[in-house]
Amino acid sequence: MGNLKSLLQKVNEQAAYAQGSALSIQARSALEAYRTRAAWASSAILIVVLVAAIVVIATSVYYIRDASALKLAVGGLGLSMGGALVVLRSTWKEWSYANLLLILIEDAREDQVGTLIDTLIKKL
Repeated sequence: MGNLKSLLQKVNEQAAYAQGSALSIQARSALEAYRTRAAWASSAILIVVLVAAIVVIATSVYYIRDASALKLAVGGLGLSMGGALVVLRSTWKEWSYANLLLILIEDAREDQVGTLIDTLIKKL
């Protein structure tokens, strides 16, 4: 999944060749598709984290009897969950940005949408 900045740059470049109200229509359709992909990605990451936690907990309760093996399993779970939660946080943040942009461009004029996209490209 690409990031929001590259999506906005692509929409901005495509709108430079089009005329009329193409910018807000292109931006809206691209943001809706991006929002859907981000929601699916964050759901998948959350499911993977939950399954990993359940597997490690069940394995540690039923199969691991050695304290060092238990430390290794719980430490590995902590490291993998930390990285997954960082990715989940960034995915959720970009999903929220996409929702906000969809709200902002709903009733905006074409020049306002263009200014908003240009400003966000510089800030992201």
